[in-house]
Amino acid sequence: MTTESSVLTLQVSPSFTTLQQELAAPRTRSFPCRSLAAPPPPPRHLFQIFISFFHLPVYNLRPLFFPFTTDEKEKRKKGSRLQAIMASSDQPSGTIACDAPTPGQPLTMGTQVLDAWAKMMQGMKPIKHIQQHVCTFAMYSHDMTRQIETHHFVTRLNQDFLQCAVYNSDCSSARLIGVEYIVSDRIFEALPPEEQQLWHSHAYEIKAGLWVNPRVPEMMQKVELQNLAKTYGKFWCTWQVDRGDRLPLGAPSLMMSPQAVKLAMVKPELVQKRDEKYSVSSEGLKKSRVEIEEPEWINPNADYWRKVHKGFAIDIEETEMKRMAPFP
Repeated sequence: MTTESSVLTLQVSPSFTTLQQELAAPRTRSFPCRSLAAPPPPPRHLFQIFISFFHLPVYNLRPLFFPFTTDEKEKRKKGSRLQAIMASSDQPSGTIACDAPTPGQPLTMGTQVLDAWAKMMQGMKPIKHIQQHVCTFAMYSHDMTRQIETHHFVTRLNQDFLQCAVYNSDCSSARLIGVEYIVSDRIFEALPPEEQQLWHSHAYEIKAGLWVNPRVPEMMQKVELQNLAKTYGKFWCTWQVDRGDRLPLGAPSLMMSPQAVKLAMVKPELVQKRDEKYSVSSEGLKKSRVEIEEPEWINPNADYWRKVHKGFAIDIEETEMKRMAPFP
């Protein structure tokens, strides 16, 4: 079973060349903190990538099996340097170490003072409502051979809806790589069918012991896990650190959850590395979760790739700007 892929097309201005070359430079398997020199700052006119001839790009989510017109095929042949970077970088070229710096200058004393004052005086209420840290795994919808360890920091809006800030690790310098929304089966069933296709189920992920709440006793979360096994998630990845990206590049990627089929099984080495980090056993958790009831029915529109053997990807296209009506 295989999934198909397509190339992201994004037209850019020549002024973006410097940053392209920097980000396209060969990368090693890791990025030790001391060996990286901060690259020059991006051009001041970087935002020309987004605005050209009074046009703005919009995200166009197309199934990978959607047929392209002749004009679209010609555009993809022409491409751009950034298109080449995006296409080639689907092959992971390395990982970013937890303490490796992103491009940029060190924090100034003035910035640190401002941050400290703001932290002391501001409420930060959305952040303070993050209640849990969950470690699990995800894979790219358009290329399920690319699998990543994810760290969800969970806010519960109510019993039927969770929102998660997703990081690539739980260290202080972790990258914010995306967001996942989790809904109960009751809410999911009310979504339009075309929307349901973007979501994945969690039953296997829970039952297989892949979903871990570090340092929380298993007995304390039994009821929580029973409820989560019936939920669905929609996860957008905005920073593909698994391919060595030092900045968030390109369009968001739709992510899928592990499933009990060969294509969606998490690589054993990823699971072992995570288990050793938190001193847990996924196999042991799997055995302890045998009694968790599986959903009576998982909507077939979720995990849609299992039905059609295709994934989803995003293209960026230009569209006319909507303008305000002139004042009388």
